[in-house]
Amino acid sequence: MRGALLRWIKWGSLGATLLVLGIYIYFMFGPGQVIKATFEPSEDALLMRGVITSATPRDFTEAREEFPGLTRIRMEYVPGNMFQALSMMLPILRLPEWSTTRA
Repeated sequence: MRGALLRWIKWGSLGATLLVLGIYIYFMFGPGQVIKATFEPSEDALLMRGVITSATPRDFTEAREEFPGLTRIRMEYVPGNMFQALSMMLPILRLPEWSTTRA
């Protein structure tokens, strides 16, 4: 009885470990991969595409430094609604010369 319980625990923990590893691989490398937001110049605006992550404010700051003449953000493909995206980016958008539009 005790041996069966130990086997159950051993194989159960192995199964749980493989499940977690599979989920990690799915979201890091598979079709569930999160594409972080990118910024590129487009006419008079920065074109934003992708998912807002914790790295987005840093990437936005770098894009602003690289393209200082652009004063608008055009959110072309940003999953979620505009209010969610703006609330996450609000701390970096407190500059009066910047405006946002959604394409």
